Amino acid sequence: MIFIFVFLLFNNHILVYHSNNNDKPDITDLEEILEEIITDDIMDVDKVVKKYMLKYGIDMVRGGSYKNEVLEEWQIKSLEHELQLLKPKNEVSKLDEFVNSYNNSNIDATINHIIVFRNSILKLKEMERLTQLDFNMDNIIIAIDKNNKLTKLTEEFQKYNSIYSRQRHLDIIQKNMIKMEQDIKELNEEIKKLIETPFYINPHINYIFNIIDQGYSHFLRYIDNTQSIENDIIVKLYRTKIFNTEIKQKIKNFKSPFGSTEEEILEKYKALLKRKLSLI
Repeated sequence: MIFIFVFLLFNNHILVYHSNNNDKPDITDLEEILEEIITDDIMDVDKVVKKYMLKYGIDMVRGGSYKNEVLEEWQIKSLEHELQLLKPKNEVSKLDEFVNSYNNSNIDATINHIIVFRNSILKLKEMERLTQLDFNMDNIIIAIDKNNKLTKLTEEFQKYNSIYSRQRHLDIIQKNMIKMEQDIKELNEEIKKLIETPFYINPHINYIFNIIDQGYSHFLRYIDNTQSIENDIIVKLYRTKIFNTEIKQKIKNFKSPFGSTEEEILEKYKALLKRKLSLI
């Protein structure tokens, strides 16, 4: 088993040391141990030396077959040739390749194309955001139905209460009113449970109505004005939700020749503007 140690010295030189045990040498000008490697192949020592030479330069690293302070001329030439082959080639990025293909005659049309596309997708996202209704539709529909019953029951209770206040001797009215009060309380509790969600702090049904009305009003801004305006809250809920779902689908299916994400398109847009500035 071979233990390889990579030492960084105070003079910023690197020493690659190896031994058959885990004992480290006593180095007075040691600043840091960069790496420790355990291997069974002695050839790995020179591989580590060349790895650090490739990164920091031949003159900055010693160890393995290259442990002498001054290397032989043939060693230097051999290393220079080998390390040159190992150096990563400077490849032109896809973005640079895309931008460099443009000149003064064709860059403006592409920039305008991207502007039109970004405006279209941003408008769709704004439409989607403004008509988003983040709650359980089934529960809200049940809650609306119960709220309608609650409204009628409350109106009836108020009529009974008016009669009862004038004719307190009517026991049957009193019994009916007690039952109504209980029903009203239960309906309120049921509605509250149905519409309590983590998205809303206010658990009252009227708050939900306002949210639906707002989404519906935004939906009306974007549709054909010849369509009739509805008053029924459930109709508003369905129409807004359908519109929002369709917009989500359009955003998902929106295709661009400049990339699949807004970040990628924006990156190309900025690169083209920079390219245009360099051509002026």
